[in-house]
Amino acid sequence: MEEFLFDLPKKYDSHSHIYYCGREKCAPNHAYGPTIRDHFLIHFVTSGKGTLMVNHQSFEITKNEGFIIFPNILSYYQADTLDPWHYYWIGFSGSRSYQYLKQMNLSVHNPIIRVKSSNCIIHYLEQMLKSSKEKRGTETRLLGYFYLFLSDLIEESEPSKHVSDKTDYIQAFIEFIEKNYSRAITIKEVTSYIGLNRNYFSNVFKGQIGTSPQNYLLHYRINKACELIEQNPNLQVKEIGMAVSYKDALAFSKAFKRIKGISPSRYKERMVNRKTFRL
Repeated sequence: MEEFLFDLPKKYDSHSHIYYCGREKCAPNHAYGPTIRDHFLIHFVTSGKGTLMVNHQSFEITKNEGFIIFPNILSYYQADTLDPWHYYWIGFSGSRSYQYLKQMNLSVHNPIIRVKSSNCIIHYLEQMLKSSKEKRGTETRLLGYFYLFLSDLIEESEPSKHVSDKTDYIQAFIEFIEKNYSRAITIKEVTSYIGLNRNYFSNVFKGQIGTSPQNYLLHYRINKACELIEQNPNLQVKEIGMAVSYKDALAFSKAFKRIKGISPSRYKERMVNRKTFRL
């Protein structure tokens, strides 16, 4: 087993952030999981075979194939008994990750990487491992080879026979909101992150969820504000608003009243009185 961990600051390149990469010659029946990660993880098999289990589906993976594990998805994988796989892996995240994976025809329901040729892919993976040993320019070189690796995967990936499920995009949207609601994000920024046209995604989202993406984001922020009020009664309304992306206290109060029917100050009074009554 050979593994390298990287502590690259996310501000260095918000499009891609590499957590670690490595390679391993697995022992027979070597297994990992079931587990959930908060980032993407690609494995690429150079010899042998094994099994990936995700979303109640089982996939057999062999030489010159790979698989992607998505964030917050329970997964398990195991090497074959007689012919255990050898593979490289790379863990990453970033604002354009879903967009890159879409170009490879990959999704939660279609996580298998199949390529026509693996020569360049393996070369770039090897160079990424070597980059960790460089004294200067490690981050720049590592990201450079990572982008070449992704580019080759996109170029060499075989077209998928599966149609991407609309729920994959909705899940990506919701996960982005959960992690970024405290910033002044826009729906255009989120749809760019998941690689879809804003108008198209809005229609898909409303058809599946029953409300617009903008309205969902508004409700999510106000519900988070309610949680903050309940958990931190000493916070001022301005501080609560800033915690859910509103720099203007008046704009926050208007948005809060629009959703809850009362002002955040009044909501706060009710919570305090309710707790006092319980005591």
